[in-house]
Amino acid sequence: MLIQNTTLTLSSPFWIDNDKTTGQRVLDVNNPSGPTLETSFSDFGAGIIKGVGNATTIGTIITSFRSGGALYSQGKGVTTTDDGEIATWTEQGIGHFTKQGKVVFHGIRIFSTSSTEKPTFLNNLVGVLYTQADIKSGIATNTIWELK
Repeated sequence: MLIQNTTLTLSSPFWIDNDKTTGQRVLDVNNPSGPTLETSFSDFGAGIIKGVGNATTIGTIITSFRSGGALYSQGKGVTTTDDGEIATWTEQGIGHFTKQGKVVFHGIRIFSTSSTEKPTFLNNLVGVLYTQADIKSGIATNTIWELK
């Protein structure tokens, strides 16, 4: 099988939001690498989607500690536009703690929507996700670029 060189490009970010942790719980403590945590969050209408405007996102992320200090996360959520249109998403990412008391994640978010209005471009879109979260305040900034 011949593998050709492929160049992937990222558009400018189409999504920026600031969310806040609304709840956490411990799912497992028997993993030799560390606990498994569930974190729920909302951006309380502070999300901005290019071409759509303001949106509200709620979601839940499951984070597992891995060897070497890495974190693995997987999650799902719902985003609602100010017009009432809905998109759903799933995501996966790998993260790490910083010396400044933050957690940084890099991952992908895959969107789905049956909307025929503004957020229709999100349907089957794969986004490259960068999240930086402050552990003490529970506030995270998410930036997403479309993978083209």
